[in-house]
Amino acid sequence: MLSRSVIPRVLLRRCSRIKRPIHLPLSLNGVGIPAGMSTQAPPPSSSKPSTSSSSSSPPPPPAWMSLYVPSHLHPYLYLSRMHAPIGTLLLLHPCLWSCTLAITSTVPPPSTADTAMLYCLFTAGSVAMRGAGCTINDMWDRDIDSLVARTRSRPLAAGDLTMGQAGG
Repeated sequence: MLSRSVIPRVLLRRCSRIKRPIHLPLSLNGVGIPAGMSTQAPPPSSSKPSTSSSSSSPPPPPAWMSLYVPSHLHPYLYLSRMHAPIGTLLLLHPCLWSCTLAITSTVPPPSTADTAMLYCLFTAGSVAMRGAGCTINDMWDRDIDSLVARTRSRPLAAGDLTMGQAGG
């Protein structure tokens, strides 16, 4: 039995913004749709600019990419999302924190060279795993990505790279 607390209001609000009608049950264990919530999409707003372009260009490369990486490697860096490092940092932060906790709790403490080697290994692993995850996601979703405006410029969806070049 679903209660009202199981379906968050955020989900109901997101469902109300979808263009096609959503068929939600009229009652969830005796609890109806909350007041002010609708299952119909709101009327289209004319204040948003229309993006009817069928192809979008990739974002301009960051300064470091333009300066230090040959242009023929840019699609591979975009495929692994190296231009947006937040995912790598989110993966790296718990790794470095756990290494720091482990290093400070060992007796005798490891040498500085061992500590630096451990941090470098976890940093390289975070970059590699984030890149591999983004690549496999793009390989699985390449057909869908070409239909969505936000993901249309990704290398596999845009045709900059083939599946063989991406690793599959």
